[in-house]
Formats: sequence, C-alpha cells, structure tokens
Amino acid sequence: MNQEILNKFLRCKTSESEEQQIMDWLDESPENQKELQLARELFESMALAGAGVDFLPQVEVARPLTLRRVISYTMTAAAIFVCVVASTYTYIQYDREQWASQLLTLEVPKGQRINIELQDGTHVQLNSGSRLEYPTAFAGDSRRIKLSGEALFDVKHNAELPFIVETFACDVEVLGTEFNVYADERFRRFTTVLLDGSVKVTNRESKQEILMSVNDMIDLEGGELLVSQIASSDSYCWTKGQLLVDNLSFEQLMYRFEIMYDVTIVVECDRDLVVEGLSGKLRLADGVEHALGVVKLAADFDYTYDKDRSTITIN
Repeated sequence: MNQEILNKFLRCKTSESEEQQIMDWLDESPENQKELQLARELFESMALAGAGVDFLPQVEVARPLTLRRVISYTMTAAAIFVCVVASTYTYIQYDREQWASQLLTLEVPKGQRINIELQDGTHVQLNSGSRLEYPTAFAGDSRRIKLSGEALFDVKHNAELPFIVETFACDVEVLGTEFNVYADERFRRFTTVLLDGSVKVTNRESKQEILMSVNDMIDLEGGELLVSQIASSDSYCWTKGQLLVDNLSFEQLMYRFEIMYDVTIVVECDRDLVVEGLSGKLRLADGVEHALGVVKLAADFDYTYDKDRSTITIN
C-alpha cells in the first residue's frame, strides 16, 4: 500500500477514491489487515507521546474505534491530544447511513477545554464539563448534534445540510456561521450568542422561533426566549480562560467553580448565601482561592480548602 495514502487514512484525511484503494488492499490478504492494525497502533503511540504541549488541545475524532458500541471519550489532563481512527475492514464496508448511526460522546473533564473538528469540517471549542454527542458521519438532510454545557461553533457552510445543535431547552439551526451556546439543564439556563452569519433558535417546549442577527444574544427566561444585544466578547470569554460572573447566584457560582477549577465544593452554611453587586470576569489562571476571595467581597462566608482531596467547605 502506498505509504502516503496509508498515512492520510490514519489521519482521517483520505478521499473516497483513496478509501476505496484501502478497501481493495485489505481484500487482498489478511496480512494486510494486520499491517494496518500495527500501523494504527504505532500512529496512536506517536501522537500521544508528543501530546502535552498545548493547554487547549486539538482533538481529531472522525471515526469510531469499534463497530458495535457507542464510544465515550473522557479526556484527562495528561491525555491532551487524542486521534481515534478506524482501521478495521468491517467498518470500512459500512455505508454512510450506517456510519451516521454510530454516535460518539465527548466529555470534557473539569478544568480542561478542548478543540475538535467534526467530520464535515466544523470546528468546536468545548468548555469544562461539557458533553457533545455527534455521529461518525453526517447523513440525511441535516447535521445534528447534541450539547450539554458550553461550546463555541464555527460551522462549515453547507446550504443543503443545515447544522442543528440540540440542547435540553432549544434547537439552534444554522447554515454556516459562528456562535456560542450555553445550555445548563441543572439551572435551566440557556444562552446563545451569534458572532457571524445567522441562526434560528427554536424553543423545544413552546415552539417559539427566533431568527438571530449578528451580535444578538438569546436567553431563556420563564420558558420564553428573549433577545438582546451584546456589547463585547464577554459572553464567550471562557475561550480566553476567563469566567463571566454577571447575574449568577451563589449556588450557580459554586457549581461553575467546581467545573472550571476541578474541585468539589461542599456548602455547610446554616443560612442562604446571597451574592450582591458582583460582576465582571475572573481569570481562571489565578486559581480557585482567588475566585473565592472575590466572591467573599459580595457574600459573607468562610471556607477551608483540603488541597489533598481538592475539596472546599463553605461555612
């Protein structure tokens, strides 16, 4: 097999004609299948060996590693780069509709952020604690994925295949654009910010639809979608390693701190803690104790930090 084509296949960059060459080659002999498997293992080992150089990792996920189960990828702080490629003969025989039935689940660990490129060329930045479900290949009349958490999308334009982001509250439908989505089912918070292009947001419960324009921001309040204008990039400052604290309750702040700083926070206070007058951004690199110190200025509490267990107790 031509080494250049084999290398492109391992990097998920082959064209349809090149994949056909791989299929024909695999048909020729079981030894060729073993050779491909060995090449895949070597490729993955080399990729992981040189991974830990970038805080915001590049994750290339284009095909599932196995055929009969949904794969869940959980990234760890050490495994900053993962490239999963399919190299089995059986998988290559699958047609595009069968590929679409194979779902991948990417879960971002606390304290990490991840970049991925989907099969269609769409780029996605995922924030800490976010979860993305997507098919190995898009088929049918749309490109549909599911998001829990926060992500910034730069969608590859395809007028014939709308890109749809499903969340617990709303569907965000686009043709080709850049936008940020935050969907937190626990606190029933949903926000979409449009940076470029146009999107349509549909309330899954009320069926309310809104066509957004650039710099529009949509919030879900009381079951209804409300539109406002953004004046700065603060709504997606998480991509720069910052946390926006405007309009968050104490409970919401502690939940966000758990996700962003990878800690466990236990509240043992005998009274309700209320945040007053807190706004602006926190730089994540300053650490969780700096963040707690800022919140203490707006809410009266003390805390202890067990660093060995990464547990903070509020009292």
